[in-house]
Parts: sequence; structure tokens; C-alpha cells
Amino acid sequence: MDWDNKDNYMKEVTLICWEAYQTLTCYYHFQYLLVSFYSDLDKINLATGFFAETLKAMRYRLILGTSKLFEKNKDSANILKLLNCGEQNHIHRDNLRDIIKKARIEYNGFESEIEELFDYRDKLFAHQDRKGLLNTDTESILDSDLWDKIEEMLNWALSILQEISVACGDHPRTFKKPANDLSELLSRIV
Repeated sequence: MDWDNKDNYMKEVTLICWEAYQTLTCYYHFQYLLVSFYSDLDKINLATGFFAETLKAMRYRLILGTSKLFEKNKDSANILKLLNCGEQNHIHRDNLRDIIKKARIEYNGFESEIEELFDYRDKLFAHQDRKGLLNTDTESILDSDLWDKIEEMLNWALSILQEISVACGDHPRTFKKPANDLSELLSRIV
């Protein structure tokens, strides 16, 4: 279904689905970069400043992108808002009833991870006060149990958004895990 033929609900589904797609893609590229830090450290060290800033930017994108998807604010575009709007949408609600019921149960299964994600986001990115800037002991997300769940959360988000799209007559883009082109690039450095 092309953009002009989508109703407002389907346009919102498409935009949130795109956010999930982009955030999951970033997750895999972030993983590839971390692996390269171990396997190709000598090559990474040729541009430490670039790779350090890239790593920080990707972490920022991952945390904020995932937070946006799982946000609970009714004023922002997120999964919960989409479920609520789907229940009230007279055009799509009959097609979405079972999907929404299942999605709410599964979403609630991520409750502790969602709270931890929001705490982490707020601690590191939202509050730029003196105490936060001076705190160098902040636990890394890479060392937390949350990191192990982010991929699962993002895959779930994309999957449920695609189910909603299909139930409403759309044909969403199929997610394809990105190639590790960083590994290819680094292999060409002698």
C-alpha cells in the first residue's frame, strides 16, 4: 500500500515500524563494531577517535531508538499508543483484536527491561547536570542484563508492527539482518 492510500493509523504504523527497523539495524552494526574491537584492534587503533565517537553515537541511537518504541507517553509515537489507537480505530479494530491482546501480554513481559532502559536513558542522556557529568562509575549498558534483552525487544517490536501492518492490508518491508561490511572494510587494511 503506498503512502497516499494509507489512513492516518497506517501511516503511524509505518513510521513506528521504520523506527524499529532502523534501530534494529543499528543494533547489528553496533555488535559488528564491538566484535571488531576484539578481532581487529590494531586496525581500529588507526582511527581511535573516529571509532570511539562512532561507538558512542551508535549507543546513543540504540538507547533512544529503543526507548522511543517502548515509551509510555500517549503524546509520542510508540507501540502502546499504536495498540490503544488500534483498539479504537473503527476501520481496523476487528482485524487487530487478537494481535493487540497478544501484543499487550508480550509487551508486559518486558516491563522490568523497559523500566531499566528508561532509567539508563535518563541517567546517561536526559539529565546533563553536574552530578551526572562527573559520575564516571555509571554501569555500562554492555555489562548489564538489559543488553542481552535489547535485541529480543527490538525483534519483538518489529515483528508485532509487521503483524499489525499485514492485518490492516499493508505489505511491510521484510527485515534483513545487515551484512558485516565493517569486517570487509577492515580486512582490506594491510
